[in-house]
Amino acid sequence: MSRVPVSMRSSGAVVAALASLAVGAGQAGAQPLDLTQFVNPFIGTDDSNSPNPVGGGAGGSTYPGAVMPFGMVQFSPDTPSASPSGYRSSDTTIEEFSLTHFDGAGCSNNEDLGILPVTGNLGSSPGTSWTGYASAYTKANESAAPGFYRNRLDRYATTVELSATRRTGIARLTYPASTTARVLVNTSRSATGNRSGSISISGSQMTGTLTAGGFCGSSKTFPIFFAIRFDRAPTGVGTWLGGTISNGSTGTSGVNSGGFVTFDTSSNPTVQLKVGLSYVSVANAMANLDAEQPGFDFAGVRAAANAAWNDMLNRVQVTGGSATDTQKFYTALYHVLQSPNVASDVNGQYRGFDSAVHTASHVVYQNYSGWDIYRSWAALVALVAPAESSDIVKSMVLDGQQGGLLPKWSHQSAEVFVMTGDPGPIIVTSMYAFGVRGFCRARMWPAT
Repeated sequence: MSRVPVSMRSSGAVVAALASLAVGAGQAGAQPLDLTQFVNPFIGTDDSNSPNPVGGGAGGSTYPGAVMPFGMVQFSPDTPSASPSGYRSSDTTIEEFSLTHFDGAGCSNNEDLGILPVTGNLGSSPGTSWTGYASAYTKANESAAPGFYRNRLDRYATTVELSATRRTGIARLTYPASTTARVLVNTSRSATGNRSGSISISGSQMTGTLTAGGFCGSSKTFPIFFAIRFDRAPTGVGTWLGGTISNGSTGTSGVNSGGFVTFDTSSNPTVQLKVGLSYVSVANAMANLDAEQPGFDFAGVRAAANAAWNDMLNRVQVTGGSATDTQKFYTALYHVLQSPNVASDVNGQYRGFDSAVHTASHVVYQNYSGWDIYRSWAALVALVAPAESSDIVKSMVLDGQQGGLLPKWSHQSAEVFVMTGDPGPIIVTSMYAFGVRGFCRARMWPAT
């Protein structure tokens, strides 16, 4: 992909720069720059002063956590008054760090597989009082960059650092000296309600399932499978189901379920965990972990995520304008490249819109917001990420073959019909007009 140098000279720089892309696309590539420094993941995470904000007024409804370009995993904190869900910058309490988030959606969504480090004995069951384990934090201790998030939970004196690969996440937890340093894993809670899940603990590994979905009031759900590995064996384990905590238990299932592991951090305060997701099977979640994180290398994962983002952002290089203009531009481009999300596993398997498991020879993407993105997003992504756009269009065609129509507003393998009209064909044809090829047009037309 050639880099596109664009001049940016005024406060209207972002619009002008995007309008110049087609002109700049034929220019010779420039040397890569350090562009992730200009991204502020907290932009869009607090109240908006716009005349028509998303529900509840929470700005752009963005999240500050760790994600790769178009990544399956969005490892990010959730806070109490986020609207419609996720993270709100003005909150000073964190409820959990979960693995799935949408960028810019107007309905409650995701927050699947909540993970929370705590210290001390457990009181009430997390199954009935999850938010009772939430912790305050101090804003000065919070930071974020593309592919990285850091904070300190004041209640537990524990520092949390997050990063991500395409299909996995990693957390580095630094506890105080304690014999009751724990990690809670919630397999039932999401932003759209509590549903059935399961967990199994064996040595330093947790595996299980959860039931996700319910976006914008939809009744449609789908399974998420996970595998969590710790960098050392725990000193204790347990599960909960509803209001009952079962110390020593290694497995449970049902609504309001979850599990925990305990560590002795008296001599070694750091515990690392890595987690793989799959929408197909636990075996695939484990395979995703094996392929993308064979060891425990937090610094390496963070560096790779930063490099991936820097490569993507360098596809458009801007000059001139103020520092504020530059930050706005690259943060906006960063948000543009967060979705749709990888939905296929390293072996090519994915769950289709017919709820069956299929295999593709290309990366399969899901999560499409049809809300007018054909006016802006489709053209921009086609220009700056043509290879990814080709796979995105192929994925939309597969969705149409399996579900009967190109996606309108879909959540993973579930079409929720939030968007009126028929944006799918316009998105595909817009991308085609801006140069995206490699998909079968004949297969698209029956699904339009």
